[in-house]
Amino acid sequence: MKNIFYLFLIVLSPLYAQQSGKSVLEKVKAQYASNKFIQFSSIYNLYKNHDAKTIYQSHKGEYLKNPDNEVYLKISSTEYYLNNKVSTQINHDERMIFITNPGKINKDEFNIDELLKSFRVSDFKDKKMFWEIELLAKQGSQLPYGRIILTIGKDFYIQKQVFYYSTTLNFSKDYSKPDEKTPRLEIVYGKHSNAAIPRAKFEASKYYTIVSNKVKLSSKYINYEVVDQR
Repeated sequence: MKNIFYLFLIVLSPLYAQQSGKSVLEKVKAQYASNKFIQFSSIYNLYKNHDAKTIYQSHKGEYLKNPDNEVYLKISSTEYYLNNKVSTQINHDERMIFITNPGKINKDEFNIDELLKSFRVSDFKDKKMFWEIELLAKQGSQLPYGRIILTIGKDFYIQKQVFYYSTTLNFSKDYSKPDEKTPRLEIVYGKHSNAAIPRAKFEASKYYTIVSNKVKLSSKYINYEVVDQR
């Protein structure tokens, strides 16, 4: 009888993990899509290997969302303005502005529906102060990482995401001496706030305006190159 009981637990455990993990993710989805302001800072830490202890590269980030589900996202020197009219990516290092139709630039890190198209819940752990969910890539996934670990607070905000790459990257700056590694990316999120955010924060108007369906750069950014793919 004891052996049958253990077998019963082994069979049910993956099913429980999937159901509980998906249930929490649905509430995370509702939290980020809710009709309110959300803002927080973030840190992107890249490690050369899955088990590396030393950070290879680090960038600061910022995320803002308003009740209209418009998003402003900044990662290092790149900014994103995402709304239901147009999507904009501004790369200040390259002095380039990419403009597309809504949704063509998908940098919303909290799109749970898109995540679950390529990943399945593999493990779910209740750590009392937070939940930990492991996601594994489904067969045929085109994304460069095969495993994701999510740390989710009991307020249903994501505290941390860890991406384990399944493809190698060449970290060498010398093409004659390749340094190919399979990296890990950790994104750590700061405390979330629901305080009101000024409307101007979600508008790219300081960079450009659209007049008669043509892009007109502001004087300060007149030397930026525009790629208009609307």
